[in-house]
Amino acid sequence: LNPLLVKKIQDTRALMDACGMEECDLAVDGSIRFDDVPILLEAGANMLVVGSRIVFREGASYKESCDRLRKTAEEYKI
Repeated sequence: LNPLLVKKIQDTRALMDACGMEECDLAVDGSIRFDDVPILLEAGANMLVVGSRIVFREGASYKESCDRLRKTAEEYKI
């Protein structure tokens, strides 16, 4: 995960909060892996657009992947 991306998310969240937009969602899209989820959520994202790297990955069912993603997200209260 590119540290510059994490910094952009942090800066965007800070700007949104400073402008009174705390309730607005901050979405991240693009090649998100399970290992990235905690980092992105801690940086300030609260909406993750996921696809082949998480949900449609080989060796796991759709349900297994979604359950794992849901459990990870719940740990970060999004």
